[in-house]
Amino acid sequence: TLEVERYLKGSLGDSLEFRVPGGEFGRFRSVVVGAPEFAVDERIVVFLGAKGPAIPYVLGLSQGVFRVA
Repeated sequence: TLEVERYLKGSLGDSLEFRVPGGEFGRFRSVVVGAPEFAVDERIVVFLGAKGPAIPYVLGLSQGVFRVA
């Protein structure tokens, strides 16, 4: 979940939830090469896509995330 500072196109509210491939479930772990990773309090620009009313996903994996200094 992200706290949104502003949108460049459209608007989905003050916070935004989206999907990133990979993750953990119990003792199982899935790693997807190129999937973006995020840190708390990090400022980023994220390019998202969605198919219908589904939860958005990051376009192009790590290519869809830009860190802001």
